[in-house]
Amino acid sequence: MKLVGKEAILNAEDVRYAYVPVPEWEKDEDEKENAYLKLKSMSGRDAIGWEGKGMAYAVAKSAVDENDVALFTLEEVEKLDDKSFAVLKRIQDAAMQLNGMVGDVPKAIIKNA
Repeated sequence: MKLVGKEAILNAEDVRYAYVPVPEWEKDEDEKENAYLKLKSMSGRDAIGWEGKGMAYAVAKSAVDENDVALFTLEEVEKLDDKSFAVLKRIQDAAMQLNGMVGDVPKAIIKNA
């Protein structure tokens, strides 16, 4: 049995991504395909305290742009709370699955970059 060492753990690229369709928020320029929201898996630090903070918190902590920069600040969570429940729920479910909080990420949610 091979044991993993500290250097391997600290240098591992263990970030995962999911792409969630958000047709309610935007379509591509040709309006032929839905736009997607890119989600990035949370670090252990980011995931602490998630419970009880709601769907908008999941979006704020997971949504990133094409350069992996957070789309939203925690100060914008209240504004996100005013968005569609159905869309926020879809994103929260994908974020929870991406972060191992429930089952695997469904193939319908993942879109390869």
